[in-house]
Amino acid sequence: MKTKHRAQAIITAHHQDDLIETALINLLRGTGRRGLVAISDNQDVRRPLLSYPKPEIISYAKNNKIEWREDPTNDSPDYLRNHVRRNLVPKMTADQRREFLENLKRVSKAGKRMDAGLSILSSGILDHRTIDRSKFSALPAVLGNELLTYWLRQEGLREFDKRTINRLNVALRTARGPSTHPVKDNLSIEIAQKTARFERRTLR
Repeated sequence: MKTKHRAQAIITAHHQDDLIETALINLLRGTGRRGLVAISDNQDVRRPLLSYPKPEIISYAKNNKIEWREDPTNDSPDYLRNHVRRNLVPKMTADQRREFLENLKRVSKAGKRMDAGLSILSSGILDHRTIDRSKFSALPAVLGNELLTYWLRQEGLREFDKRTINRLNVALRTARGPSTHPVKDNLSIEIAQKTARFERRTLR
């Protein structure tokens, strides 16, 4: 969409409540540290309202006679986000909310330092999308998961679950080659005896 319209940026109206809701949802889903800061750390999208809570934005809109649209699915009890929005976030006190947001900032800063370390580690294991299986297998499983997550994001993937990461981690350590291990969409990992490589299938 950005390329199609030759836009300089994508801007959304996500606010502080969205930030908290997303972090809580991803915490419940077990998506790890990146899930806690998925909105604030996405540099591809600009969100100028993240510092403002929803009630403050609504109050401003009403006082200035600004119309807005409500997503009709916001009233459906079938979505986890609506459960979090109605039953969890409103019960947070002002102090809890402030502390939660400060913790998210700490996670974001620590995550950026970790990603810098993963970049250095990756350079010794991954070369032009080809993985040295013996070097990868020497890593602790938890660090292997972090490195795989880092690589998938380098491949342009944003949404994948912990089960996928665990499956690929095990495959890189134990699978016999040649074998193909799907990741998501058209991306897969092709495993040989000593190496593995990220490959994309041509979509017809």
